[in-house]
Amino acid sequence: MFENNLGGITSTKDGKYIYVIETGNNKALKLDASSLKVLDGYKTGNGPDGIGISKDESKIYTTNTKDGTISVINIKSKKSRLLEVCGKPELVHYNHDNSLLFISNFKLNKIHIIDTKTDKIVHEITDLISPEEAVLSKSEKLLYVVNLGAKKVFVYDASTYKKLHEEYSVGNKPIGVIPAFNDSKLFVSNYGDTSVSAIHLDY
Repeated sequence: MFENNLGGITSTKDGKYIYVIETGNNKALKLDASSLKVLDGYKTGNGPDGIGISKDESKIYTTNTKDGTISVINIKSKKSRLLEVCGKPELVHYNHDNSLLFISNFKLNKIHIIDTKTDKIVHEITDLISPEEAVLSKSEKLLYVVNLGAKKVFVYDASTYKKLHEEYSVGNKPIGVIPAFNDSKLFVSNYGDTSVSAIHLDY
């Protein structure tokens, strides 16, 4: 159906349109969610991986792993600019209204937090160990960061970005994390040993 391998994916709030990374072609595609017909394409940087959308849905953001950049692309005009972050920016997650994006940088051991109104990095979480996903709790009070190199999930206050004392040991080469059951559990996917860790939370 598609010419190249696909990567990150996101959608508009109403679910009518999907934006997906076409990794081998250095593009992001806009699809009709009902038919999966390709409606448009947007040039990215080199080696795109993750994708997010702004609060007003006028812009998409792609992480370009081979350039060490993040593309900010105007959906209507297709004009773009690059945020130079270096390293290897990868996965993109967001808060409830897409006003903030949480982007992992695997090589720099950072999470970049971007304000989608200003397109500026408003904070960076450092001292990580090969971070993968950075995902908010359902309440958006906590931020969970998967550290592939440490086999752990670190926990941060989502308003101050201060690291909390809680750390959770998981399987080998963890990548994904999702909170569930009203924030009473975390599930973590472990690439290295083909397992899922289930964590019972005390708070």
